[in-house]
Amino acid sequence: MNSLVTKAIILGAQRGVCRLDSAQSYPRALEADKYGRSVLDVQLSAFRACGIKEIIFVGGYHIEKIITKYPELKFYYDSAWQTPDPIASLFCAKQELNQACLISYSDIVYRHEVIHQLMCSSQKIRIAISLATSETQSFSNREYLTIENGKACFTGLCYVPQKMISQFKSDLELQHRSTHKKTFIQFLMDTKYPTEMCDISNQWTKIQDSLSLARFIFGTKSQTLERLQHIVKGVKILDQVRFSVEEWHRHRESLIDKIQASIHSDQVIVRSSALSEDTWASSSAGLYRSELGVRLQDKNLLREAIDKVIFSFHSHSSENNLNQVFVQPYVSAVQMSGVIFTRHLEYGSPYIIINYSTISNKTDAITSGHGGSTTLIVYKYHPFKGNEPHIIKLLNLVEELEKKTNFDCLDIEFAIDDQGECILFQVRPLTLPAIRKKFSDWNPAEMIGVTPRPLALSLYQYLITDTVWGKSRSKLGYKDTYPEPLMVSLAGRPYIDMRTSLNSFLPSELSHDVSERLINHQIELLENNPELFDKIEFKVAITCVSFDFDEHRSRLLTAGLSESSINELQSALSKLTNNILNERCIHFEEQFRCLTLLSQRRQNALSFNDQSSQGILKTIRYLLDDCKRFGTLPFSNFARCAFIATSFLKSLKTIGIISDYEHNVFVQSISTVAGELACDTVKMRRGLISQECFLSQYGHLRPGTYDILSPRYDEAADVYFSYTEEDAEEYCKPGSFITEADAKECILQKYASIERALKKNGIDCSTKNLVEFICKSIRAREYAKFEFTKNVSEVLRLLGQLAQINDLSLDDISLNSIFYFLSLSTENCTSDFRKNIKVNARRNSKRYMLTQAIQMPPLICAPKDLNYFQHKVMQPNFISSKKITAPLLRLGHVVQNKMNLNGKIIFIENADPGYDWIFGFKIAGLITKYGGVASHMSIRAAEFGLPAAIGCGEILFERLSKACEIELNCETQQIHIVKEQ
Repeated sequence: MNSLVTKAIILGAQRGVCRLDSAQSYPRALEADKYGRSVLDVQLSAFRACGIKEIIFVGGYHIEKIITKYPELKFYYDSAWQTPDPIASLFCAKQELNQACLISYSDIVYRHEVIHQLMCSSQKIRIAISLATSETQSFSNREYLTIENGKACFTGLCYVPQKMISQFKSDLELQHRSTHKKTFIQFLMDTKYPTEMCDISNQWTKIQDSLSLARFIFGTKSQTLERLQHIVKGVKILDQVRFSVEEWHRHRESLIDKIQASIHSDQVIVRSSALSEDTWASSSAGLYRSELGVRLQDKNLLREAIDKVIFSFHSHSSENNLNQVFVQPYVSAVQMSGVIFTRHLEYGSPYIIINYSTISNKTDAITSGHGGSTTLIVYKYHPFKGNEPHIIKLLNLVEELEKKTNFDCLDIEFAIDDQGECILFQVRPLTLPAIRKKFSDWNPAEMIGVTPRPLALSLYQYLITDTVWGKSRSKLGYKDTYPEPLMVSLAGRPYIDMRTSLNSFLPSELSHDVSERLINHQIELLENNPELFDKIEFKVAITCVSFDFDEHRSRLLTAGLSESSINELQSALSKLTNNILNERCIHFEEQFRCLTLLSQRRQNALSFNDQSSQGILKTIRYLLDDCKRFGTLPFSNFARCAFIATSFLKSLKTIGIISDYEHNVFVQSISTVAGELACDTVKMRRGLISQECFLSQYGHLRPGTYDILSPRYDEAADVYFSYTEEDAEEYCKPGSFITEADAKECILQKYASIERALKKNGIDCSTKNLVEFICKSIRAREYAKFEFTKNVSEVLRLLGQLAQINDLSLDDISLNSIFYFLSLSTENCTSDFRKNIKVNARRNSKRYMLTQAIQMPPLICAPKDLNYFQHKVMQPNFISSKKITAPLLRLGHVVQNKMNLNGKIIFIENADPGYDWIFGFKIAGLITKYGGVASHMSIRAAEFGLPAAIGCGEILFERLSKACEIELNCETQQIHIVKEQ
C-alpha cells in the first residue's frame, strides 16, 4: 500500500431521502440501520482501518446535518447539488487534490480490503468495478462500461496515486470548463494516464434502502460465516477451506492437501455454498448435498465427498463453476442443536422461534426432520425471564447477530457442544412474504380454526360458547357457571377459559371446599403438563364415574386430596352419572322434539319472501335464536351424553372386559348421519339416487360450518363429488363387518363382567341399558349436529344474499361480527348501511392481519406466557390399529378445485362436520393438526375404521407439510416420512 495516501474525498451532494417534514429529510450518507449505524459510519470505519486520517466531504442536500454529526470532517459545499454531477462536486474540493487520494461516492459501502486492493499500485489510476448482475442493473443512476468479459458497473470508487494527482487535477479543471458533459467513469477512462479495473464484486453495495447495509454483510453461505467470524464474539464459527467448482476441477490435489493441512480435526463436513443458495430472493435450504463425518486423512473419501456435493449442483440445474464448496471440522459431541428464526416465517411478526433438539451427537436432528424437537417462541420486545442457560445464550446470539448484520430477519443454524460452547453453522436472511393455540372442551380450533374471521368467531360465540354450553351442563347436573362465557377472544384468537371450563365439570352437589381443592389441583396439573390441553376430559377433569375411576383416585391421592374428599367427589359424580344414564335430567325424546321443531320453524321462516335488507336481517335473527333454543342446546346435551358414553366404552377396554378389536368394531357398527352420507354418495355415483335428491338432504353442509367463504355442498357439488366411472363401484363404510345389533350382542356376551363393574362403581343401570345408551347418545349427537348446522348454513346463505343486493363481497361480510348484523335487525337500515359494512370490513381486515401475525401459546397461565412459550411435539390421538403407506394430500379450508382423494391420506388443519364429504371417497387415512380423542374427526375415523392421527400439533404438522408420502402406523403410534416434496 502507498504510505503517502492519507486522504479520502467523499462526494455526497446529491438529493437524499426527502420527507414532507424537512426535519425528517437527510442525505443518503446518513441512511442508517435499526441500530443507528449509517453509511458514512461504515465508510469512515473502512478508511480508518487503512490508515486514512484526512477525510473530506463534499455535500449539498442538508449538508448541515452531516456537519452537526461529524464535525471532525472537512467540508465543501456544492451549490449546484440539485443537478447532481460528480465531476462538479469534486471540482468544489479541487484544492484537496495535492496528494494521492481515494475518491468515493457517498451512497456506497465496501470492505476495507477493497481500499487496500486499490491503493497497492503507484503507477495507475485504479477504478473499482463490479461485474453486471441483475442486482447491480437494478441500481438507479449507476454508470456502466463495457469490458472484455461483458458489461460492468462503476461502483463510485477510485484511487488516484501521487504520481498522477497533478495531471488528474488539470484534467478535472479542463472538464469542468468544457461544455461537453461526461459521466465520472467516462472522465476517468479518458485521462492521459493509464487506468486499471479492479473487480470488487461481492465486496461492496449501493445503498438504496434500509436493507442495503444488511445485504452488504451477506454473501454466499461460506462467505457470510467468514465475514462474521472476525466480528461476532458470542459464538464459535469454525475455520473453513473454501474453493469454487472451477478451482476444484483445476487444482483438486493441491486443495486436498490444503484441507488436510488447515483443518485440525479427525472428521470434516463438506458443505455446499452455491451462488443461488441463501439469497435474498430464496433460501434453497436443503437443496444441495452435505457430507457429514468424512475422515480427514482419507484422501479418497474426502475427494469422493467433495465430488458428491458438486454433483448436487448439477442435479439441480446450478452448473455455475463459481459455485463454492467449503470444508469445516465436523462437530459430533453436542448437547443441543437446531434452527432459530428471528421473525415469524409466514407473517414476519417479531418473534424469535427456536426449534431445537436435545438428541445428543446429532447436529442435524432438526434440519433432517428427526423427532424429539421442541419449539420455543419468544416475543422480541420483552425481556426473557426464563433461566435456561442454553436458551439465554441463544437469545444473546440472536441479539448480537442482528446488530452485526444490521438485519432482524435471520435464519440461524446452531449447536451447543459438550463443553457448552455455542457454534454457528449458518446464518442467512429469511425470505419473508410481505406482512399482510390450543384448546379443550368445546374445541374452537377444530371448529373455527385458530385465526377465525370475525363472522365465524362471533357465530360460534353466540350459538354455543357464550351461554348455551353453561345452560346444558347446569341442566345435566354440573355446576352453574352463568354468566361466565366459555370462550374468550384474545387478539382475535379463540381461547377457552380453563378455570371456567373445569368448574363447569364439577357436580353441582360437590362442596365448595372440595371443589376448590380439586380445581387448584387440575390447574396445577395443566400448568405443569401443558401438552394435555387437548386431552382435558380424559387426563385432567373427571366428568363422570366410569369403570376406570380408580385411576383417577390414585392420581388424586398422589396430589394430596384426602380419601374423604375423593369419596365425596365419587359420590356426587355417581349421582350425576346415574341421572344422565337413566334420563332423569334430560329425556332424549324431548330433545328430539326440539330438533323437529327447529326444522319446522326453519321452513316457516324461509317461506317468507321478504328479500329486502331489513327482511333478510330479521330472518337471520329468527334463525339464530331458534338455533340456540332448539338446536345447539339439545346438541350440547347429546354431546355431553355421548362423551359419557365414550368414557364408559373406553373404560371397558381399559379394565380388560373388551379388546381393542371389539371396541373398534362396536364403534364402527353404530349407524350415524356420516355413514348415511357416505352410503348415499355411493348411491348417487351409481345413479340410484339423483344428485338433486342427495343435495336436498346434505346440500347445507360446508367445510368450515361457520365460514361464509367456504361454499356449501349444493353450491359446489362438482368440486366435492367429482368422480370417475371407476369410483362408482360398491362402497360401504370401511371396516363395517357386522351390524349394530350383532355388535351389541358381542358386548352383551360380557354381561356378567359388566354387571360386576356396574355394581362396583355404584351405577344403577343394567348392562343392556348401558349399551343402548352408548349407541343412542353417539347417534343422537351426530344427528343434532347435522340438524342445527342447517340453520347456520341458511344464515350464511342469507348473508350472501344481503351482500349481493348491497353490492358487497363475501369477504366484506366475513370481516363483520354477527352481533353487528343482529343489531341492524331491530333498526331501520339507513342509507349508510353499505358504507358502514365496508368501513367495518376495512378496520377488521387490519385487525385480522394482526391476529394472524401475533403468535400465541396453546395455554396461557400468566401474562409472561405471551412473551415466550414452547410448542412441544404432541402425541396425536391414533385411531384404529392399522398401518398404511400412502401419498399425503393437504386440503385447504376452502376447497375450490376438483380433487381425486382416492388412496390418499388426507391432511387438514381442523375439520368439522362439513368435511364429511371426504368419506365419500376411498381415502386411505386421515391426519389433523387440531382435535382431541372425542373430536368430530376422531369419531368419524373410528366409525369408518380409518387409520388416523388426530391432533398432531404445531411441530409435527409443520414437519409433515413437507412430505408427499408417509407411513401411518396406528398400532405403534408412529408417523414416518417416506418421501419429501
